[in-house]
Amino acid sequence: MFVLILFSIFYISFGQETCEENCHFNGSLVTLKTIGWFPKDCEMVCGKLIFNSETDVTEKELNETFINIRFLMGSLTIDNTLFKTLNWLSSLVYLTIDTGSISIRFNSLLTDGSVLLNWFPDSPTIYNIQHNPRLNLSSICSAVTQSFNIDLNIYGNLRNCGCKSIRIDPESIDYLPNCTRFIGGNYGTGLKITGIDESADLSSLSSVKSIEGSLEVYSTFLQNISFLKNLKLFEREPDAFFYQLDIHDNPNMKKLGLGTLKVMFFLKIF
Repeated sequence: MFVLILFSIFYISFGQETCEENCHFNGSLVTLKTIGWFPKDCEMVCGKLIFNSETDVTEKELNETFINIRFLMGSLTIDNTLFKTLNWLSSLVYLTIDTGSISIRFNSLLTDGSVLLNWFPDSPTIYNIQHNPRLNLSSICSAVTQSFNIDLNIYGNLRNCGCKSIRIDPESIDYLPNCTRFIGGNYGTGLKITGIDESADLSSLSSVKSIEGSLEVYSTFLQNISFLKNLKLFEREPDAFFYQLDIHDNPNMKKLGLGTLKVMFFLKIF
């Protein structure tokens, strides 16, 4: 408990910090032209960091530029690059992401995402990590699901998260794994469903029997969640901080349809 209190106090303090005047990056897209504008002597940097197919900077040059950054306040997008690793961001630890999500997508040569284990967002942040054909995330997923504020949205990579922290939305539904148990860890969501309607085929979820963590269904047009008709229990000790069942903002929802559910600790339905 002492560790958690210190952790919370630190993030409250960090969230209230602002960057010094000379520690803002105004270039957004990182290229040979803009990389010289990056405040490489600053530990805390404010700005958008966008890397894409127009980023003509080597990983060696990025290592030299980002060697001191520990705090990022802004956004981070790494899409359609030819990077093999993200180790040039290995000194980055704390993130305040104003867009609510990090994007790492369509990087055809990317094989190493281990720096993700170093990152601690100070507010709920979606990790959109998709369509990186050489990236194996299986070992990373196990560690990340034990962290605060990380919402995984991972599919289409060489290896994904298996049955850990699954998010179902219109883009990811075709990659839904066949699981009898979803694992969200101590602080995470085992299964999250959002943005879909009655036309979505969720019949494969009828085999799910348990969820370690929580189930969240929000911003859908579903009338019920009876496709989880064989869900029997939630496998997490009850605590004061997390709901096991969180159903909200579903205007067409008429009933749950969870006829076999036997164990549930905390719930929120509205």
